[in-house]
Amino acid sequence: MLIGEELHKKGYSEMFDKETTEYMDFCAFLIDRGQYEEAWMMLVNIKKESIPQLFNQAVCMVSAEAFTYALPFLERVLILLSSMQGGLKAPASPELEEIRNQQNELWAYHQPVSFRYVEMFPKILKESVLRMMVDCYLETGNYNKVIEIGTPLISKGYENVIEALEQIREE
Repeated sequence: MLIGEELHKKGYSEMFDKETTEYMDFCAFLIDRGQYEEAWMMLVNIKKESIPQLFNQAVCMVSAEAFTYALPFLERVLILLSSMQGGLKAPASPELEEIRNQQNELWAYHQPVSFRYVEMFPKILKESVLRMMVDCYLETGNYNKVIEIGTPLISKGYENVIEALEQIREE
């Protein structure tokens, strides 16, 4: 059964057993603490591929400035996310807009994710993946990919995307 088919029957986090979700939570904890090596050792030992596993592996690679190695993980996450729908929604408000604007300037998209995060915020995660891909392609000198991925994101106000596109224009 494909992930997309399973999602229609139950939530993403419910597709994995409690032990796996707790294991991933601990991996995220290690990444938050800057213990990328330990997190990586745990992540590569997970048997069933998952969005948090792949995204967190990309976070580890980016932290090591191994941008070329991060990209396949990010590309795979995008494929898996394409079958996800829904997620948590909040009514538009000036408060939410302020929070969003501030967060767009931060590097929060480099933070690890859990199964619950994937289930609740798939659209935000997709944009985090795209933002990280912009960073990776910029660092590897693939400016065409930066433009291709970054241009549709300009209206979102993501600081890293705006700066990457400006940097390319200046060169």
